[in-house]
Amino acid sequence: MEKNHSEEHNAELRLLTRESIFQALFLLMEKQEFKKISITDIVQRAGVSRMAYYRNFSSKEDILNTFLDSQFQRYTDSLDADPDLSFYELYQSFFAAFRGNSEWLKLLDKANLTYLILERFTVYLHTILKDYFAPVEQSTSDYELAFAAGGLYNLLMKWSRGGMRESDEEMAKLAIKIGWPQYSLSDTDPYSKISDWDPGEET
Repeated sequence: MEKNHSEEHNAELRLLTRESIFQALFLLMEKQEFKKISITDIVQRAGVSRMAYYRNFSSKEDILNTFLDSQFQRYTDSLDADPDLSFYELYQSFFAAFRGNSEWLKLLDKANLTYLILERFTVYLHTILKDYFAPVEQSTSDYELAFAAGGLYNLLMKWSRGGMRESDEEMAKLAIKIGWPQYSLSDTDPYSKISDWDPGEET
């Protein structure tokens, strides 16, 4: 019992350290060029030791990749609430998640680091399709998946740079229309479930 309590405490401390470093880096990125931010700048702003920093991260890019992993994991975890998800709901929640995180998205764009989003998203898109939309994942080649991830990434960035004027719902419909034409939305049933779609059926 005492060992478990200690492990929980260490896990909480590690999470707090990481969150402090995430916040410190983004605060610094608001005022400085990413390449000019030093490890000393980060640890001083975060209020942690260099040892604590290197126990968690190997570089500034590693901080961002870990942060993005946490955000994408939070997004995929939220999908568990609806096991019978539709493509429309998947994309609507995707754009809603990025709208809620528009500030760090803008910071990554300013620093020319949005390619990190594409790298992580390509991995998570495969996982999402495999876990939630097996019929699509099984009928989609790696090339099609890479094309879909790249298209959605560019759609996201175009939307962000335009001030996110379109609604999450509008962007969801557009993403499906462009990226998955074989599963186009029905005007009368935009919430069609993936289980209703036959990947071998011509549309």
